Amino acid sequence: MTASRLALVIVVAAGMFQDAAERSFGSDSSHAFMYHWIYTLRNLGRNDTGVTADYPIVNVFQNAEARDYAVYNYQATPLTVRFSDGTEVLAKPRTLTPQRGS
Repeated sequence: MTASRLALVIVVAAGMFQDAAERSFGSDSSHAFMYHWIYTLRNLGRNDTGVTADYPIVNVFQNAEARDYAVYNYQATPLTVRFSDGTEVLAKPRTLTPQRGS
């Protein structure tokens, strides 16, 4: 699925959620779960595949305001991850570290 198609799907899903709170989203997904992910992805923006990193467990989101960076560090020590756009994230050990960019 292309990034523009995914963005459209998220907007449509958000509208569906607003219009019919009693709608069933499947047997394994609660409304709270769906609400969380629909609005999180809408606020984060599109996946920015043009930015790479020197560590594999990362993602970069681009919205109208800024880029958001997320790094999951499996190691027991802090890790500095460098992105191709010059951003560096000091990832805490054994957790997800988010960082708002510019």
